[in-house]
Amino acid sequence: MKLVTVIPIARGVFRDTLTYWSGKEVALGAIVTVTVRSRPINALVVGVEDAGAAKANIKSAPFALKKITGVKPDIFMPEFIRASERTAKYFATSMGSVLQAFTPKNILDVPISVPFAKNKPRTESKNLKIEKLAFQTNDDERLTSYKSLVREEFAKKFSVFICFPTIEDVKRSAVLFEKGIKEYTFVFHSGLSKKTMLLEWARALKEKHPIVILATPSFISIPRDDIKTIIVEEENSRSYKTIQRPELDMRIFAEYYAEEHGAKLILGDSFLRTETIHRYNERELLEFTAVKFRLFNQAAGTIIDMKKSRDTAVGKTWSALSYELRALIELNHREHENMFILAGRRGLAPTTVCNDCGTIVSCKNCGAPLVLHENKKGLKVKNEFLCHKCEAKQTIEKDGEDRCEKCGSWRLAPLGVGIENVSMEIKAELPELKIFRIDSDTVKTDTAITKIINDFYNTRGAVLIGTEMALPYLQKPVDSSAIVGIDSYLIIPDFRINEKIFSLILSLRTKTRKAVILQTQEPERGFFDYALRGDLLPFYRKELLERKKFNYPPFTVLIKISWETKYERAEKETSDTAARLEGYSIHSYISPIPGKKTGLRANILIKIPHDKWVDEKLLAILKKLSPKYTVSVDPDSLF
Repeated sequence: MKLVTVIPIARGVFRDTLTYWSGKEVALGAIVTVTVRSRPINALVVGVEDAGAAKANIKSAPFALKKITGVKPDIFMPEFIRASERTAKYFATSMGSVLQAFTPKNILDVPISVPFAKNKPRTESKNLKIEKLAFQTNDDERLTSYKSLVREEFAKKFSVFICFPTIEDVKRSAVLFEKGIKEYTFVFHSGLSKKTMLLEWARALKEKHPIVILATPSFISIPRDDIKTIIVEEENSRSYKTIQRPELDMRIFAEYYAEEHGAKLILGDSFLRTETIHRYNERELLEFTAVKFRLFNQAAGTIIDMKKSRDTAVGKTWSALSYELRALIELNHREHENMFILAGRRGLAPTTVCNDCGTIVSCKNCGAPLVLHENKKGLKVKNEFLCHKCEAKQTIEKDGEDRCEKCGSWRLAPLGVGIENVSMEIKAELPELKIFRIDSDTVKTDTAITKIINDFYNTRGAVLIGTEMALPYLQKPVDSSAIVGIDSYLIIPDFRINEKIFSLILSLRTKTRKAVILQTQEPERGFFDYALRGDLLPFYRKELLERKKFNYPPFTVLIKISWETKYERAEKETSDTAARLEGYSIHSYISPIPGKKTGLRANILIKIPHDKWVDEKLLAILKKLSPKYTVSVDPDSLF
């Protein structure tokens, strides 16, 4: 009998390793099936010993060892495992959660062992000196350069892995790469059927010619020893960060993997992250080609001050659309040109406040701000509140439910511009205009979005209104565009929010031929103008100064510890947790938006100099915290 130590490849298992027994030989690196709390999961074998040598330990164990229920071939290269281990340390999480995040479930369930990937000699590496390159220019130029690079790498007998943040980005780029090298181009994303995924995975491993892989992050685990260039495309995208706990960043993993694998790393985008530009300035990153800080585009950009627009509106009544935007919509309709309008949020209004006491109308279940929506029931149209966090609904037609819970006032005022509001106003002005709409309230699937996009492009003189989820699907330029409700982003408690807004404006600008209108109540914010002009350098300079002033990344690594608690327990729990962090500079605070109506969220923020993380002592403290604590390294939000 053999004692087998495994790393569980699953979320929610808070131990790094578990021990089982097997009556058969099990190789190191094999994938096995084990049970945890009666649930079968995959696990990586990291240790095997004869049970006789550990007989005393087995007898003294407080539990009965379980048997391994299945053995599969090993599919991970040593470089991949080492990169996973480093990533787990960086994010203070288990190695198994990293392995799961960057390996497709279908591949874990049905591992494919192919001789080509296993027979090539592997070089054990530790932080090899590799090329790390920044590539900032427009989308078309980058993709064309990548294709030339692939041909150069093929000539050297090397393969290339190009990572994209979303499925739609992979599909769009595949059209270009398949021209000329289709037989050596492999496309992977979660939208593939299980059968297709497994067939393509096996074919990619068996192919002896170098290949180019276009894929979303989880497919980086493909065991090809000849991958010597890893490209992280659209590097600024937040889709590279996982949403579920633990929060991981594929960009960190890709860099570790490139180091362990001895591969060149390229970070590409039309607008790289501020952290990446700082590394370029510090010469940590070289340039693939000259980094461009000015993106040229023929579309004319106009900023509309909505405070002044209200004063000049007919009857001085509030409107979601400025005079200039109404005129542009009418012009596009007359000229049979297409227009896209980016709306900041779903619903009629993102926030509703009491005009008497300032209280925000919030969800009775979870405490998140309620969003005003239009609800059509038969021939009647009624408004209702919807929570975008827990999906709870609250009508406003019954007595008392449309009053402020704090002071009882009925003077509740909607703030901000939602997509429904924009749609209703355009329909009222131009009832004959064909309007398409994309947001999570109206479309739920990739197929449905694609159909709406195609219908929009095929209907001349139409308007498409969408939230930011529509942007990746706009593969062809539109004649004109507009941004309404951008101010709703400014209240988000995220120190990277200026960068996010800047990126949204730039993205829309590059997809527009003629004119872009940006409506805002804060036109004095200079980065609006920089984005409309495609002028990146002033934004980076100001942003880096601000982040240095407040000691934010890239100058530090932020670590946030948060947990849900009751008000009466918060002070003691915070004090006890802080005592375990003695010697570190910490800041404790309560989130303004509670996690539950009956409780609140307590937070402790730690700032570590960038070159001091990973701190092994602090890492040990974080990993000993109970599962009720959520540890976020490099969090997007501090609340």
